[in-house]
Amino acid sequence: MISINFLDNQDKNPFDKFVAWALSYGRTIIIATEIIAMAAFLLRFGLDNQLLNLHDQIKQEESIVAADESNGNEATYRNLQNRLVVAKNIHQQSGKIIDNLFDTIKQANGNVTFLMINESNNSLTLHVLAASTYSLSTFLNSLENLPFISSITIGSITTQPQSQQIDVNIYIALNN
Repeated sequence: MISINFLDNQDKNPFDKFVAWALSYGRTIIIATEIIAMAAFLLRFGLDNQLLNLHDQIKQEESIVAADESNGNEATYRNLQNRLVVAKNIHQQSGKIIDNLFDTIKQANGNVTFLMINESNNSLTLHVLAASTYSLSTFLNSLENLPFISSITIGSITTQPQSQQIDVNIYIALNN
């Protein structure tokens, strides 16, 4: 009698099972590994190409900078930048000084005449004429209330005999 068995033989040894697995799943693992390696190669090729382009661009830029340095353009440019920074600082400080001077003059209210105003490093020197001691004291008291003044020193006080006005030298220290 002839018999046909459609079922595999269930009595396979472990080596045959391993070989069967390696031939079926092993191919898939090898193909996936090759795809990953190919993708890494292509990515590396693209990155190397970008790196070469960047090196070429750097060389071109270096030649431009070297040409500018030989002509002195870079030194001129840096000097110009430094001068612009200094000018900006002076402009900011001068605006502050002018505001301080205007605030100081406003305090006179017409009772004090300014003969001289001198500004130097964080200080003002005023030479004023006051019509009376009251107008002088009012002016000095109003100066004390200004926020940018740290101290007020009276240098000299004299009375002019002809006009009976008080001649005063005032030294004002400004806050930074």
